[in-house]
Amino acid sequence: MINYIFRSPLSGRNSIEELFKTLIPKVTVLNKTGTFFLSHPRATIVSMLKNTLAIRKLSGIIHITGDVHYLALLPFKKTVLTIHDVEFLKGNILKQFFLALFWFWLPSLFVKRITVISEFSKKQVLAIIPWAKRKTTVIYNPVNPILKKQPRECMSEIPQILHIGTSENKNLINTIKGLKNIPSTLHIVGNLTQEHKEALRTNEISFKNYVDIPFSKIQELYESSDIVSFISLFEGFGMPIIEAQQVGRVVITSNKGAIPEIASNAVHYVNPLDCNEIHNGFLKLINDKDYRLSLINKGYQNIERFNLDYISNQYMAVYNEL
Repeated sequence: MINYIFRSPLSGRNSIEELFKTLIPKVTVLNKTGTFFLSHPRATIVSMLKNTLAIRKLSGIIHITGDVHYLALLPFKKTVLTIHDVEFLKGNILKQFFLALFWFWLPSLFVKRITVISEFSKKQVLAIIPWAKRKTTVIYNPVNPILKKQPRECMSEIPQILHIGTSENKNLINTIKGLKNIPSTLHIVGNLTQEHKEALRTNEISFKNYVDIPFSKIQELYESSDIVSFISLFEGFGMPIIEAQQVGRVVITSNKGAIPEIASNAVHYVNPLDCNEIHNGFLKLINDKDYRLSLINKGYQNIERFNLDYISNQYMAVYNEL
């Protein structure tokens, strides 16, 4: 029995859930599986205790799918912890100590195996828990097979640009500034702040905004887009990159974090802090058809590394070792 433990559901927060939603059916072919969603979202001692008590009677393999690492403190015999990134390890000294203790130091001593989603993430994680090197394995995220190849050779008369994510690291402000004076429609997935709205207004950007939409709608947006913009300041992986490549859309992105590892040579890289370079990058992709198509073809080759069957077999190998 493999039990997948998920954080408490919150509006606009479903990346981990979508990831394992694709993996679990593959695992279920050979193993009995179960899913458990926690009830308490806050990282307070009381909420942590309630969540921990709620799963204490589960048996078999326990796979903590991310975010709620502290659950590993329960003395399960077979526990797998997936760590997606370390960016939340911020704040004042006391907060950092609390998070490091309950999200990294102690869990790393109790779990049997740790999986991370990129070599970049592994390096960051082991900088915090170097003693866990032997139990830490890199397993990439799989691309969702619901996404199908939808070739589009010609750019729309008004280029349709898709931008997924509005958290600070997604660099939406500089993306907006880079699009100034480029006729286009920017499709933004995620909640817009007042600063975002002001930037869209002052830079005269035509845009559409989507909040709390299902993945089926995300799929539609990929298919109707010409360019996927993902010019992040930091990423532990970068799912929109491989999702865009699966559909056959060109990607403009940065060389920060794990992005070069995931995107390879199949994207157009820009400096995420240089709005002029971002601007010229968009123009290059819009105007140079041969270059755009060459990146798309390289993208088709790149996504072979993220095949669902291949990734699910890697997880099965981890489970079989327990």
